[in-house]
Amino acid sequence: MNDKRMRGTDLRSLLAAAVLAVSFSAADAEETPHVLGADLTLGAVNYSNIAVLDQVNDGCWTNSSNTSARVRLLLEQSDIAVVEGGYFTTLFAPTVELNANGFRAGAVCAVSATFKVSYPGYVGYGGTTAPRYYFSAGVTLFESSAIFTNGRDVNAQLADYYTAQASDFASRVISARRSSEIKGFFESYPMFSDAPLRLE
Repeated sequence: MNDKRMRGTDLRSLLAAAVLAVSFSAADAEETPHVLGADLTLGAVNYSNIAVLDQVNDGCWTNSSNTSARVRLLLEQSDIAVVEGGYFTTLFAPTVELNANGFRAGAVCAVSATFKVSYPGYVGYGGTTAPRYYFSAGVTLFESSAIFTNGRDVNAQLADYYTAQASDFASRVISARRSSEIKGFFESYPMFSDAPLRLE
């Protein structure tokens, strides 16, 4: 099982990234910047969206909806509100992805599962007197993966796996929220505690 941090994609959040950049540019340029590592960055998450990518065949995973509901309940109970519909995916409202690929090989189901929390990011170059270019540089806040096999199906295994990973992610978010850096950020920029902007 892996535990990685920092990667992702999606051009539709470019506007949100621009708004964020404008907001920070108004800050006092002489103040010493606060640089937060991967662990503390998780404390910025207030909202999320759950995306289920079910690419499992042959009846090896038949309760994805139930599993998603369990993950949603766990996140909501951890004060990570789950939103639905089109909205800008950002650091403050990333996508929680339940991704599974698998099939039946003879009498055994084999499934590869990934739990990933990410949002689109961009790196800009140029400006002032030269054209400005934005490169996709998405960010993965939390990720793990595992492989499961079973005779009939992997329903129970995937349900336990995804809820355990959601619990781990949520506990890290809660821990990071207690830091003085995250508290200071939201005191300085309370607008980022608001619900994410809709795409419409």
